[in-house]
Amino acid sequence: MSVIALHVSEHGVSMACDGVSYRSDGKISGFVSKMYPLVHLNAVMGNTGVGGICAAIIHLMGDHVRDFDHLVEVIPELFKFAYNKIVETHVPNVDDLPPSCVVIAGWSSLRNSYSAYRVMSYAKQTKDSTSGKNIELKPWKVHEIKEFWASFEVPEDKMRSFLVIDSGATDAISYCARYVCAARACSGTKDPDAKGMNFNAGGFLQVLTLYEDDIRTTIAHRWVTDAVGKAIDPEQGERMPSSLM
Repeated sequence: MSVIALHVSEHGVSMACDGVSYRSDGKISGFVSKMYPLVHLNAVMGNTGVGGICAAIIHLMGDHVRDFDHLVEVIPELFKFAYNKIVETHVPNVDDLPPSCVVIAGWSSLRNSYSAYRVMSYAKQTKDSTSGKNIELKPWKVHEIKEFWASFEVPEDKMRSFLVIDSGATDAISYCARYVCAARACSGTKDPDAKGMNFNAGGFLQVLTLYEDDIRTTIAHRWVTDAVGKAIDPEQGERMPSSLM
């Protein structure tokens, strides 16, 4: 699995992701965006795990999804259908199948606010942000995201090293971008959500901002040392864009 970092507030949505695709042996197979602006819905969609999920969901959506609130209603069904079709067609051994997650964020006309949600192909143990109790998030169900969420948990020492903590940064997009850079430094470590597979992130850093009437995305940085056929070496290349240093 790779990394997506998302922040949602009353002011808008900020999102960042890496851009690498890799095989089970950890070697890079190619480069791909993990998030897709849905400009007609004033929304964004991203995914980790099985590649091609977002593209398949967008194909299934066609022009039938009316707005972001409608997408929230139908995303579990669309995700599950797309996931199963890709598995049937491209994954001969189900044991090689990485767990997958789809995240959506956008402007909700019903709530008159920005909102974000995630749907997973697997059950996940986590802590309730309000009570602190351990809970299980069910697969194929919509789970709301409050404030900040990331698909991979970066250790505190890496967070401090990349100034995710104590950076003094006040803008959410810089926070998300730093988080993705810190996640790349964890490449080669075990991913607790990925059946013992190693975690990898890299290739490029893509950032996105979404406001009520405006969506913008750009490639903020490329790690040119991350090459197809090779494993990611987080010690090679710039740690993060100069604009974040």
